Amino acid sequence: MTHETRRRRAGFYFTAAILFMPVLLLACTAAVTPQYLAYLDSADGWKDVGLAVLVIVVLLLIGLGYALARRYWRKRSPAIPAQVGAAIGIVGGLVPTNMVAVTTDDSKIVLMGLVPLAVVGAVLPWWLARVGQRTLWEPIDDELIDSGDQVVVRARGNRGLTLSVDRFHVVLDRAGANGFHLFEDLGRVTSVTVTKSLNEERRDVTGSGDEITVPPGAAVRIRMTRGTWFVPVDDAEGVTRLITRRRDEAIAGQVGGEDEFADDEEAVFHARRNRRMTLTIDESSLVMAGRRPGETFYAYAEFDEFTSVEVITISADQRRDVTGEQDEVLVTAGEALRIEVEDGEWLFPIDEAQEIATLITTRVQRYRLEDEQVDDA
Repeated sequence: MTHETRRRRAGFYFTAAILFMPVLLLACTAAVTPQYLAYLDSADGWKDVGLAVLVIVVLLLIGLGYALARRYWRKRSPAIPAQVGAAIGIVGGLVPTNMVAVTTDDSKIVLMGLVPLAVVGAVLPWWLARVGQRTLWEPIDDELIDSGDQVVVRARGNRGLTLSVDRFHVVLDRAGANGFHLFEDLGRVTSVTVTKSLNEERRDVTGSGDEITVPPGAAVRIRMTRGTWFVPVDDAEGVTRLITRRRDEAIAGQVGGEDEFADDEEAVFHARRNRRMTLTIDESSLVMAGRRPGETFYAYAEFDEFTSVEVITISADQRRDVTGEQDEVLVTAGEALRIEVEDGEWLFPIDEAQEIATLITTRVQRYRLEDEQVDDA
């Protein structure tokens, strides 16, 4: 199976996961409509059916909007269609269950019908999205590695722990109350080796004291300039080849020139829910500025002063120093960029944090490579 075929099949499953519950509700509504119309024996019945269909269609549009806002087709998280399906099952399920309740004169039917619809709406869309994930990311073969697509690998025996690898970065995520989000450039990976745990044990998986219970079996040890990650995975050999080859390509610059902006084009981004706070990236420097009354600031750093960039998650809306110079701004919950420069640390809240981190890394690498070439000449 070619990688393009895998993409198309996975796309079908991801889309089916979102559409499943609205289509099921429309089918249920169509099934009970003849009995409902015969019971009412009036033109009002058709109005009710039309309104029922309209409600389900509106719920479908809301669900699609939610999935797009959560970037579902990019993140491909099964939790998103499960949330959509369960919500539509509870709210939209009132349509066919109420029609049955009217015809049977039994209000208990509504509650009896909503519970299974909510369960089905959560479980089956989740399962369809998981099938899509397995279709797209398993097995890790040469075509998948060479495609440059983001690959997400679930840790064995640890729900919520995932390892993500794209063209330039490797990311270790853990969901939950004790979660973390670690982001590292592939160029900082020094080695990737396959190891094995003989017994179930507690292990520090991040090198920073974040312990999890590791089941017996294969694992990958990823050594970087700033620490070591230990991740239990089933296809340890495939993950090792994936990270190693993409790291070599990133270092060699074989994929480093891919930039949706022209090399000398100035890219300007607006902070989430604050269009007067901007981050500007040109061919040799970064500028972050705020123009909201009471939140005015200006920070400038050339690429020579740049140290690192990572994606973090802000758990709640809060006032934060965004420049390291006591410039406090209301930072909204969600993804944000943490940019380290020689004079301090910047914080920029934006939903497209991963893509912008890639852009910054690409331009800094290109700038430094060109600078080295000039020095050599």
